[in-house]
Amino acid sequence: MKSPIDHFDFQSHAHYDQRIWTNDKYFDEEKGPMFVYICGEYTCSIRDDRLYPFMVGAHFGAKLVAVEHRFYGKSQPFADLALGNLKYLSSEQALSDLAHVIQQLNVDKPDRPVVVIGGSYPGGLSAFFRQRYPQLTVASWSSSGVVYPKADLWMFDEQIYRSTVKSGPSCPK
Repeated sequence: MKSPIDHFDFQSHAHYDQRIWTNDKYFDEEKGPMFVYICGEYTCSIRDDRLYPFMVGAHFGAKLVAVEHRFYGKSQPFADLALGNLKYLSSEQALSDLAHVIQQLNVDKPDRPVVVIGGSYPGGLSAFFRQRYPQLTVASWSSSGVVYPKADLWMFDEQIYRSTVKSGPSCPK
């Protein structure tokens, strides 16, 4: 099978200019599901490290979709990052964006099965999405999903310090 990542088209389908990519090359319009990869806190692109979920989706005749998270990459809901605008940088808003995108992409067939996919923070989003919007998705594929966050995770900072101090005393600064 040729790589599914070679056939993505860019679109915009949100309340603002949110970037999404779609691939219909393997899509069975009659009975195929939709696999939605949630990008996280970075500029979204269709990369080889996302190949496996897309290969599984292609095998099942899925419409393949990648969605860029608000406030990252070029998916900017506001012209600037003023503090007042950043109150809309939340997982709840990201879930709402995802629901909107899925509804828009499935306007022709609202009962199309949808699988949301993500790893790390987007893995948590995929699990939360399945819980919050069970009517829009049949499954969540969460890899290393951050579903029990800690407000004060000092161990992470401690590990960063221990790792960087090995390079010299100025490195952790």
